[in-house]
Amino acid sequence: MLILGVYLLRQARTHQRSRRAQQDTLAAGLTEPASLHPVIDSSRCLGCGACVGACPEQPQHEVLGLIDGKAVLVG
Repeated sequence: MLILGVYLLRQARTHQRSRRAQQDTLAAGLTEPASLHPVIDSSRCLGCGACVGACPEQPQHEVLGLIDGKAVLVG
């Protein structure tokens, strides 16, 4: 149960962080990342976050995030 609780807490924090980044970007008037960005097929997305970890732009700019268990362009 403890492991499940830690997992769910971590997922909730990731969701909140991605949602905040997306809202900040939209508030700034930006609708797409300034550089090359991936095309995400939400019907094939498993929500594992591998694309977020593999994104070369991720350390400098928050481009991808997980919202509602799916990968989304957030920045």
